[in-house]
Amino acid sequence: MFGKFGVLNPFFGKTHSEESKAKSRKKMKGRKLSPAHKEKVIVSGKNNILRGDVYEFWLNKYGEGEAQKRLENLKRKHSINNSGSGNPMFGKPSPTGSGNGWSGWYNGWYFRSLRELKFVLDLEKNNKIWFTGENKHYKITYVDPFGKQRNYFPDFIVENQIYEIKPKRLWSTPTILAKKKAAVVFAENLNMTYELVDPGKMCEKELDTLYECGRIKWLPRYEEKYLERKKREECAL
Repeated sequence: MFGKFGVLNPFFGKTHSEESKAKSRKKMKGRKLSPAHKEKVIVSGKNNILRGDVYEFWLNKYGEGEAQKRLENLKRKHSINNSGSGNPMFGKPSPTGSGNGWSGWYNGWYFRSLRELKFVLDLEKNNKIWFTGENKHYKITYVDPFGKQRNYFPDFIVENQIYEIKPKRLWSTPTILAKKKAAVVFAENLNMTYELVDPGKMCEKELDTLYECGRIKWLPRYEEKYLERKKREECAL
């Protein structure tokens, strides 16, 4: 179900030519995938197990018992194929800003996504006092979908509430559910409450205003993307 990654892949460091890509597209045009092939597609890419879609697919198709067996088997294969030199990031440093949305600073506070920024702006509009949950006092220990114990820090503390900012489409994924389960207990022990929040998307006009008055500063990679967007908008006028 999982192929070889990194240096173990015989195609490592190579790329398909445009001619080769065109031939593949032509060959696949109009071709119907078998149920088994469809299942492999569901397991890969953006629909992998960490999103939870594959488990739901198995649950609907085979029932809870068989779905659970397939999930455990997938976990074992995932663990084997992604350990040591089988991990595509083996021997490489973590990329700066990996896994994050548009990142930068707002009045000196570092935000990792526009949803986090919008949440803070909404709090300030309502005169709420907030601070980040990323300190040792709010370290939450949980067990991830592969049975490994991990720690994470929630995004915000507002009065007696702990908030985690995530797009709503991710709320039912195994990793988020595992974090939430541990966070709810953690919050109760502190006489607090825990809540997942999706503040929605930022208004581009509001972003432009914040940028122009110097209240937000992008990381270099996003600064470049932002200026490119503004340039395209100006050319379109």
